[in-house]
Amino acid sequence: MDDTPKHVKKLQLEIWLAKPPEEWIRLTLQMNDDLFTLWDEVKKNMAESKKSDS
Repeated sequence: MDDTPKHVKKLQLEIWLAKPPEEWIRLTLQMNDDLFTLWDEVKKNMAESKKSDS
């Protein structure tokens, strides 16, 4: 995103880097799981939409 000010990005990076590696891994896996869940829902909704259009 280009609308986030540099000082906020710097603070976000400092907060992220202050976390232990185990927390990075846990958060990354959780975000990936959330992303795949969302993607599956989108695909399911698109398939249902195509069926109803036919």
